[in-house]
Amino acid sequence: MASRVRLGAVGDVAASHHGVFTRIQAAELGVNAKVLAALIRREVLSEPAPGLLVVRGSAPTFDRLATAASLLAGDRGVLADGTSAWIHRLDHLDRAPDVATLAVARGTRISVGELPIIVRSCRAGIDPRDVVAVGNWRVTGLARTVCDLAAASTPGTVERLVDDFERRGLSLAWLQTTATRLQQRGRAGPGAVLARGPEVRPGSGVRPGTGVRRRSGGGHTRVRRRRIRSAMAIICRPSLNALPKSPVTAL
Repeated sequence: MASRVRLGAVGDVAASHHGVFTRIQAAELGVNAKVLAALIRREVLSEPAPGLLVVRGSAPTFDRLATAASLLAGDRGVLADGTSAWIHRLDHLDRAPDVATLAVARGTRISVGELPIIVRSCRAGIDPRDVVAVGNWRVTGLARTVCDLAAASTPGTVERLVDDFERRGLSLAWLQTTATRLQQRGRAGPGAVLARGPEVRPGSGVRPGTGVRRRSGGGHTRVRRRRIRSAMAIICRPSLNALPKSPVTAL
């Protein structure tokens, strides 16, 4: 009876994580190593990476792979690149990737065993500003994801990525700030994003936090408007010869 209860606990945690869970999670539910070993021998479970358990027969979906990568990384890494792009549903992808990508700080070691998971080392680490939570997953935010993908994308794909970002009503100032910050670290992707157009370049007149171009502000804008007003005043100024003469003038 106790054994059945433990199997039920394993089933509950596995069901809530797409058929994947860790030995630590199992221990927290009272399922000890001896029980897990028995389940592995009976081929109820497999352990494709150290400490990571998978329910045999569970569907090999993208969600299961992403969850496995996220559990292996914990707070040491985040889902990134194509994995993050699929989670954010960026429109340049037509199917889920077959390989998950983890971005980690330089020097971080994550054993992925036989799982199709790439661990990418980031020289400067992952800035907390670039991390968001989507369900149980820690992923790179949309601005960081666009910048990362741009490094290996054609100009046309970069155009689609930025357009998708803008269509979601997100701030182009956020994308600009992120690209500028990452570009200072020698990355190719941010430069490709900034080269996309003036609306995402530094000093482009995008109002911070809105992605809307300023209607007033910068000195050049004010000078142009003064010149336009002066030109309009000259164009619209009535000619003296065209003015009707008053009775006093007629005399």
